Amino acid sequence: MKTGLSKDFENNLLAKIDELSSSRKAIAKDPNSQICVYLQATSLNGFNYLEFTFISPILLKTMGGCKLTFKTKDNEYVLKSESDIIETDYATASKIGITIVDTDFDEEFDAFIKANIVEEIIINCKVGQIFKKAVSVNYTEIDMSAFRTSMVPIETISTGEISTPGGAIL
Repeated sequence: MKTGLSKDFENNLLAKIDELSSSRKAIAKDPNSQICVYLQATSLNGFNYLEFTFISPILLKTMGGCKLTFKTKDNEYVLKSESDIIETDYATASKIGITIVDTDFDEEFDAFIKANIVEEIIINCKVGQIFKKAVSVNYTEIDMSAFRTSMVPIETISTGEISTPGGAIL
């Protein structure tokens, strides 16, 4: 029974990756693989936040949050994750995962993106319970047009329901 659940999880995760790639434009990607970054700016009841979705072969699990660094030729901007708990949904057989990192929508960051050309996006965190290991994932093919378009918040309305990260309504 556990094997069936694993296979269902894997199939659902791969379907979610396919859905993302068909419904959104990646802001960063590796042209030779499925490795990419999607961004969705959202306004929920007047609160604006950014949701970065990282597709990569790296399995991340941390209780210390992460930092997102956006490098230009001469400058960089660092955002910290809203949550300290960051965990990749990972398809073991396919060796690919989805990591979602939420940050506050920062007006200074918005101005930085409008005024600069980002050459590299780096996600940094420390994983492990006791012996923490620094993990860094770099994305170097940036689509600034998609990045700037994705920075425009989409208004959503709260339903009042609480859902789990997997989407099940509690």
